[in-house]
Amino acid sequence: MRNLTDELYAAVDSPPPSGIDVDRLITVEQRRTRRLRWAGGGAALSAAVAVAFLVSPTAARVDKTDAGPATGELAPVAADCPRVSGGDRERHGLPQYTRDPRLTESCADATARLTTVLRPAFSKIVPGMTAQGFVLNDYNAQYESVTRVTTTAGAGKVKVMLRTTQTQPMPTAEECKDGCSHEARPDGTVIEVFDGTREQIAHRVDVYLPDHTVISVHASLLAEGADRHLPLSIAETKALALTPGLTLFP
Repeated sequence: MRNLTDELYAAVDSPPPSGIDVDRLITVEQRRTRRLRWAGGGAALSAAVAVAFLVSPTAARVDKTDAGPATGELAPVAADCPRVSGGDRERHGLPQYTRDPRLTESCADATARLTTVLRPAFSKIVPGMTAQGFVLNDYNAQYESVTRVTTTAGAGKVKVMLRTTQTQPMPTAEECKDGCSHEARPDGTVIEVFDGTREQIAHRVDVYLPDHTVISVHASLLAEGADRHLPLSIAETKALALTPGLTLFP
């Protein structure tokens, strides 16, 4: 009613010749009050609807069942596929290598098959030890198995990795620098051995198969310090890398 009072005082201070129409002023004020009440009620109703939409468990749900992968992303991996996270690198959404489109074997089948192939060969080279199963590393687009081992030679870890070179050419002897030996076999297989005996850090063997599978085996120390003896010799590391059946194209 403050506006009505102000208007009455204003009218009294400067009365028009015909006097003050009090009834008209009261009617106008009543209409204005009703309009304000309706407007306030409408805003409250809108706010209530918005809140209900936000808290409703189904209101803002998006059905992604039919949504395919965005352009440039790797195809989704089945939930039963054992995998290892790329850590902070994975958050960028950009893998270091892209998955070879020729790979038709599912991740679950590939990890199971490769584990079955690796374990007997691993136990033969490292008696009493069982190799860890293969997992998928999305960031490097490779399958890998990492096993901690303790042998009479020393303690450390053995890492077996498989990926593809896709259409890249085979490495040449000229590219094999210091500490590296290069062997090209008649069937097209290329073997490169990196001798870590002097540094006592790691032995590494890379095997390039004719089908463009790359098998890398690293035998390394768990950490620099007490035991400076690598868990596998170069010959054992090479034998493990040449295990029949270790391929991405069975």
